[in-house]
Amino acid sequence: MAPSARSRSPGTPSPPATSPPMPLGAVGGGGGPGGGGALAPGLAPGLSAAPDPAAALVSRPTSATGGWLATGDLGFLVGEELYISGRRKEMIIIRGVNYYPEDAEALVRDAPGIHRRRCVAVTDTDDTGAEALTVIAETTLESAADRIALATRLRAAIGAALGLAEVSVRLVAPDVLPRTSSGKFRRVEARDLARAQPR
Repeated sequence: MAPSARSRSPGTPSPPATSPPMPLGAVGGGGGPGGGGALAPGLAPGLSAAPDPAAALVSRPTSATGGWLATGDLGFLVGEELYISGRRKEMIIIRGVNYYPEDAEALVRDAPGIHRRRCVAVTDTDDTGAEALTVIAETTLESAADRIALATRLRAAIGAALGLAEVSVRLVAPDVLPRTSSGKFRRVEARDLARAQPR
């Protein structure tokens, strides 16, 4: 993955003591060890004048944080380069273990039968009501037998790669997954859409 930003420029203050450096290769998120943050002159300057600044931005930079703003990103440092690897709010937690949705999505995107690599991974419940990693994918397959076979193959591949027994695959029609105006998938809305589909 290409670096998305410099960790900090020379002369820039280090993150506050509440965010100690992470070991090389370790991944962390905003507000704690390895937390994603931003520091810049005039960062979020208009918030104090907003009617409800807390609603506009919960984690404002303050003197206590050394002026750093927690962004909610997960990332890691290699040398002086910051690599963003995901978002804290999108992390999937199953039985206390963290999983990146992108890891499951990467296993599904290029599978035959998936429409234009469109899929999202979320946490949900499986047919028994247990917490599960759920992948919702668009498919052009119309035959019920073909769809069942595809879902079975995907479930097995995800389970084997991630070491998870709790995997659910939901197939939806092409161009159904909700997106933002910038083209990103809306994970929560996608999960709700999948819940409304017959199992």
